[in-house]
Amino acid sequence: MKTRISKYTILAALFLGGIAFFVTGCDSEDSPDNGGLDNYFKNNPYVSDPRIERDSYLTVTPSLANVGEVGQQVLFRVSGGSGGYTWDVSYPGRGTIQGEPASSDAIYTVRSVADNEVIVYDSVGHAGIAFISAAAASSSALAMTASSTQLNVDGAKCVLTAVGGVPPYAWAVDDVARGNVSANAGNSVIYTRFNAGDNAVSLTDSAGTVLYIVIQQP
Repeated sequence: MKTRISKYTILAALFLGGIAFFVTGCDSEDSPDNGGLDNYFKNNPYVSDPRIERDSYLTVTPSLANVGEVGQQVLFRVSGGSGGYTWDVSYPGRGTIQGEPASSDAIYTVRSVADNEVIVYDSVGHAGIAFISAAAASSSALAMTASSTQLNVDGAKCVLTAVGGVPPYAWAVDDVARGNVSANAGNSVIYTRFNAGDNAVSLTDSAGTVLYIVIQQP
């Protein structure tokens, strides 16, 4: 017995088959590939626009310090942010940093004469950075800079920085009863006034050059 198939049945079958083919083809060509998306976002990470309040910035002094020998120390000082500072370095094998949360100062000690980064965070996660450079010894003349040369009250501080010459540097104070420096070595030190009376701080580089600066303490 023959079954008669109408032309309308044939047309309907062809129509449905065409839709199935179209959907299958679209799925294979345009559907997102999860692996491809993962690779895209891995290679093209989204970075949001940082919105940092003005008082959240951390400033590290010095921003760049040159080092020339193992054991050399550099004093860093941070300002700004919310206090409660935590210090770190990018490469602990090249140098270490030590500082107290209640203090804005930290000392970097060279383990290997190589570039490094010093990073400081405050209590709410804001960060500041300074750089360690294993640059060749400077051929420029030794010089000394001071953030201030007059301290009017006991407890006042100033930052003294060595520039040029041949590091490492050594610091000394004429009268430690009137004031003293935070370290005996390093590119920068912090001088603190103890009592009234002018005082002098000396800076000596490894070539034996000596400089003096007078801190006025009325």
